[in-house]
Amino acid sequence: MLYVLQLSHRQARGIQEMTHPPSPRQITETNLDKKLDPRLTIITPVFNDWSCLNRLASELGNTLQHFGQLSLLVINDGSTEPYDSDIKKNTFSNYRSVRLINLGCNVGHQRAIAIGISLAASENNSDFVCVIDSDGEDVPSDALVLIKSLSENPECVIVAKRTQRTESGRFKASYFVYKYIFSLLTGKNIDFGNFAAFSMSTGSRFAYMPELWNHFAATLLKSRVPIRKIALAKGPRFYGKSRMNFVSLVNHGLAAISVLVDIAFARLLLLSTLMAAMLLILGLVILLIRGFTLYAIPGWATIAFGFVSLGLVQILVLVSLVSFLALSTRSNFNRPTIHTALEYISSIEELNS
Repeated sequence: MLYVLQLSHRQARGIQEMTHPPSPRQITETNLDKKLDPRLTIITPVFNDWSCLNRLASELGNTLQHFGQLSLLVINDGSTEPYDSDIKKNTFSNYRSVRLINLGCNVGHQRAIAIGISLAASENNSDFVCVIDSDGEDVPSDALVLIKSLSENPECVIVAKRTQRTESGRFKASYFVYKYIFSLLTGKNIDFGNFAAFSMSTGSRFAYMPELWNHFAATLLKSRVPIRKIALAKGPRFYGKSRMNFVSLVNHGLAAISVLVDIAFARLLLLSTLMAAMLLILGLVILLIRGFTLYAIPGWATIAFGFVSLGLVQILVLVSLVSFLALSTRSNFNRPTIHTALEYISSIEELNS
């Protein structure tokens, strides 16, 4: 099977990109015509989107039916609408195990994923793990592409790099700003989301990172695990409308930056230092013009130097604040996610028993 790779200087940092991935049909017909031995666990968070979940489970089961040991972990993120237990049995016919993990309250999409990964890591009864959203925007048939790449690169985490999005123009613009600010503050590109596949040993590594509790994709960047990106288009939702709005996107972006807060603080500190140096040079130039040339206009030097001094004071305050926050985050001890996450599980139900 021929893969066309698009490599760049980022490959030296452990990030690889793949364009033109094989279609799920090609993979199934040529490589997965027999039952696979690896145990695969699918993790998907849900908040009231039960109709989307049912369709996702059905399509995933058909796509991954060549896996003989397929499990599904549905993380019920404190849904206010009950799950319909009268679902057709054939929806889960291709799964060895389907469990509904009920959380005691709504913790948010990212933390629901963290709980699922932590549970899978604590049980340690899988070889591969795939994280996928339940709304259909992560196309179920693409899961096979990620898992096939993972089987050939088990040391990597395989992620879907989005080449096409289905949201409104306003949301796309806001998302572009979020990615640009993230890149500016951290020096890293976050052009992928939650759709990912990785080995269980890698998942256990994530589960012990406190940052997983805040943001999954940013945690992958910080983990130093090699990342292999596959270009995949984002699909439309199965049903309903997305709950992601501008406020949610802002909180999502802040959570991502918080994972790499040390790098962001260091960059802000460097920027503040450069700005202070420029203002000092400007102040010296003003004094030289005022004292040694005939170009000075009465009163202008005092006003200009006053603005320079005010700018220096503001930068000094910013530097002090950034330094304090950076030191405080390093001194605080955070529990590994695996120890915190499992405390939010209130009950577990078997859906295909």
